[in-house]
Amino acid sequence: MSRNRIESNSAIFTRIDEHCRKQSVVLETSGQKRWLQTNSKEKHYHDHLKFTTRTQLTRVRSVARAQLDSEEYVITVGFPNAPEGVDLQEVENNSGLLTAVLAELSPPVTATPYEVKEYVDLHDSRTDGYTGHGRDQIERLFPSIRVFKSRLAIENPWNYFFRMCIGERLAMSDISDPDLHDHLEILADLNPELLPYPVICRSIFDTDPGSLFLALYRCLEVLYSYSSATDLARRLSIEHDWQHVAKAMELSTGWYPREESSLEKLLRHASHGDLENIISAISPEKHSEGTLSKKAARAIYELRNKLVHYRPAQASEQNDIENWTRIYVSMIGLLLDIYNDVFSRTE
Repeated sequence: MSRNRIESNSAIFTRIDEHCRKQSVVLETSGQKRWLQTNSKEKHYHDHLKFTTRTQLTRVRSVARAQLDSEEYVITVGFPNAPEGVDLQEVENNSGLLTAVLAELSPPVTATPYEVKEYVDLHDSRTDGYTGHGRDQIERLFPSIRVFKSRLAIENPWNYFFRMCIGERLAMSDISDPDLHDHLEILADLNPELLPYPVICRSIFDTDPGSLFLALYRCLEVLYSYSSATDLARRLSIEHDWQHVAKAMELSTGWYPREESSLEKLLRHASHGDLENIISAISPEKHSEGTLSKKAARAIYELRNKLVHYRPAQASEQNDIENWTRIYVSMIGLLLDIYNDVFSRTE
């Protein structure tokens, strides 16, 4: 695999031109041949850096895993703060790396058109002595780009990505509760096949407080599918992974988890203390009948419906919720209970 330098540079500068044009600013160098200055070593980075995982989290944030020769890298876009709690060594960016990242991950230009004119609209291939734009001139136009080298082979990149997202949100002072931070950190150590990490990461950066709750609800849905599919595979001696079995069940029989009843069955794996916590956090006065697992399932499911569906009688109730952090922590407690119990039964 070898990346084409002309195509990469053309894509980058075309995106810069378009960014300015949409804001009614036309660059004098628009459409002209321009490129980033690179030496022979930097060209090697550009030409042969292979992206093996990439995910966009928000408009300005994305994460990726890449390989070059025998080295493995984690790359973040839109994460200006230094990550903590990850065994990664930050390496200095260079023009070849930058060109590859900008071309492959396509982050948006975040500088104003007038900043672009100041740093980019200076010269192009028509200018005598032009050898390309400097890395600093181009890098400052985009969200922060950081490159890290892994000391070990990266088996589960989402364990890294998730911790970096938690750290970035904490640095933004949006996760001020240490208990919530600690609970989220525990989730980072779980099997990435059993948790929808991209969904949770996106919800962490969402300004809607209900998003994280819905992401954690999605985790419960995945665990129920895993539990049901592995149980069926074991009973029938089917030698396929759980995702294959769950997909076959849905396509062949129309089976899929039936919301509240499936949730109640799953919550039987949770501890009494965590069930009581989630009931108390959501609506203790409304659910006084039935087993703890039934009351918890009803509370969780009703909150999920309030967030997903519009009902005039409930339109103001979501805005009345003030204890989102307590709800998050209680949901994570349930997840850990269920994960540990279900996973131990299927090992």
